[in-house]
Order: sequence, then structure tokens, then C-alpha cells
Amino acid sequence: MRPRISVALTALVLLFFLEAHRDFAALLLGGAAVPPPAGSVALLSLVLLFLPLLPVTRWWSRPRLVVATAVSATVLRLALAAAAPHPALQAPLAALTMAGAALYLGVGVGLVPRRSLAGGAALAVLLDVASRWAAVASAGSGSPAVGLALTLAALLATLAWVTPRATVDDDAATLERRAGGLRSRGAIAFGAIAFLEGAVLANPDAGVAATGRSFSAVAAALAVVALGAALWLLGGGGPARFYRPRLVAMGGAAAAAAALASRTGAVVAGVLLPVGHVCALLLLGRALAPASGRREPSTIVAGLIVLVLLDAMLALARSRGGEAAAWLALVAAGVLLTAALLLIPRPRPAGPLVPRAVGRVALAVSLLTAALLLLAGR
Repeated sequence: MRPRISVALTALVLLFFLEAHRDFAALLLGGAAVPPPAGSVALLSLVLLFLPLLPVTRWWSRPRLVVATAVSATVLRLALAAAAPHPALQAPLAALTMAGAALYLGVGVGLVPRRSLAGGAALAVLLDVASRWAAVASAGSGSPAVGLALTLAALLATLAWVTPRATVDDDAATLERRAGGLRSRGAIAFGAIAFLEGAVLANPDAGVAATGRSFSAVAAALAVVALGAALWLLGGGGPARFYRPRLVAMGGAAAAAAALASRTGAVVAGVLLPVGHVCALLLLGRALAPASGRREPSTIVAGLIVLVLLDAMLALARSRGGEAAAWLALVAAGVLLTAALLLIPRPRPAGPLVPRAVGRVALAVSLLTAALLLLAGR
């Protein structure tokens, strides 16, 4: 599987995961705003998130499963978009999309090169922010944004067809394929990162409320940071010396930024958000590091459970105490993220997919650009 093609494949599959998660959380935890039948169906649809527990690797090989889960996520995401007028149909389709995309991740760790997965996950956040920005922009102009979803779906189907036919001669990539699969600790860390990103750090609406800047300025800043983090991950960047102290500092920074952004002034929030956002994304490189030995894709279910529980905790906190109480769920996510990462051994070296210098420069430029957009944007 060629690493650079698998970057795009991962980015598109996880984009569908992020979009489906947002729809599913809105239906499951929307309260009185959701029609009772749709809320009941969403509650019942929780069982669909446990589909990765099925012994799928006994039925198909992992390369075939990568294709099958990627194509399934595409078809389900398109069905979810078509079911928008019918909330009762959206919930099971959203849950199935999440399960299919998560299973792709569970199968891909240890098969797809690690830097492709981590960089692709960061690019998925970039695409998610960009698609939300495009949707807001097109809402006022009257031009539909459906073409973007169809284009991404067609690209994903093409990549899923082409990628398994390619081979890799790189020794590091071969080592990655023999390294095993996703740890439960890594899945938990991934769930916590997805929660922090979706709730605040990669949420343009939350950024607008915290900084008082325009939606375009916030979305552009978040997208730029995601691009810089993706290039850093693809370039081989990550904590090296002082490995565990850096993990604690980065996990704490991500949680603190998410919890404090709405409780500080616009200037402080404009600094906190890019820092927390980039820390959360860079930690994907550790969360998705493959473990040695044979690991089943079912470990990804731990991440889905963590994600849904944190969503419920945040919704409960907001319903009882508003935004002032939401910080408890965000801090809990940060503690869980840091604890899970501390239990993951230092991953094996993996060759960069882009020059390391490019990753370093891109990360520095993206942070500076994001800070300027959030501090000066209107």
C-alpha cells in the first residue's frame, strides 16, 4: 500500500467519521430539539457502534478489509446525506458510518504506514473544517455544497480501488506492516482526541464564541493549524527527548485550551486555541502507533465508547450548568488522553513521507498564521 495514497484514503474515511459523529451526537443528545422517535432510534443505534467486535479478520484478509471498510464508509456517508429530511433514518446510518470508518482505522493500524494514518487523520480535520466553512459560505450564496461530498466520495472510491494494488519496497513501511495492530490504550486516546477536537479545538462555532472573531477567520485559522500538524506528522516530527514529559505537557495543553478558551478574553483564547489544537493533532502520532504482536481490530471499540461517553458527559454538564460546567468534561477528556498515552511505549522509528524540514517550517508558519488570524481577524 503506497504511503502517499493511503494518506488521502485515511483523510477521506476519517472525514466521514467526523461528519457522522457530529450528526449522531446531535440526534442522540439533542434533547427536546430532536423528535422523540428519532431520539429513540438514536439510542437503539448505539449497538451498531459495537460492530467492530465481530471477528471480521477471520472472514477476510486485512487488505481486503481496508477496501471494504473504506467503500462502506463512502456509501453510508452518501446515504446519510440523502436521509437528511428523515431524522429517524439518520441515526442508524450515522452510527454505521462511524463503525465502518472506525473499523478501517482498527484494520489499518499495523497495515497502513503509521505516518500515513496520523497525517491522514490530521488532514481529515482540515477537510472537516473546510467543508463546514464551505457550507456556511454557500448557505448565503444559494450554491449547494453537495458537489464537494460527491467529489470526495468519488476520490475515495478510486483510491480504495487503486491502493491495494500498489506495493511498497521501503523497509520501514514493511516493518510497520509486521508491527501488529491498534492498542486499546491508543483507541482510548484517539476517542479523547476526537472529542476535544469536535467539542472545541476544531469547532469553528466554539472558536467564534471564544474569540469573537468571524467564522471565516476562525475556520481559516483552524484549517491552517491542521495542515501544519499534518505536514509535521508526515515529516517524522514528534516528541523524541523527554518523551513522557512532553506527552503530559501536550495532553495538558490540549485539555487546558479546550476548557479555558471560553472562560478567558478574546486575546488569550486566540493563543490557546491554536496551541491546544496542534497539541491534540500531534498526539495522533502516538495514539495510532501499532503494537507488537497480533491485535484484533475490535480494540477500536474502546475509542468509540470513550467518545460517546464524553459526548454524553458534556451534554449533561451543559444542560445542568451551561458552558460554565462544560469544562469538567473537557478536563476529564484531557486526563484520560494523557493517562492512555503515558501507557503507550515509545513507537519504533518510521521514515518521513515529506522532508522533515518542510514539516518543521509548516508547523511554525501555521501557528503564526493562525494566531494572526484569531487576534486580528474580524
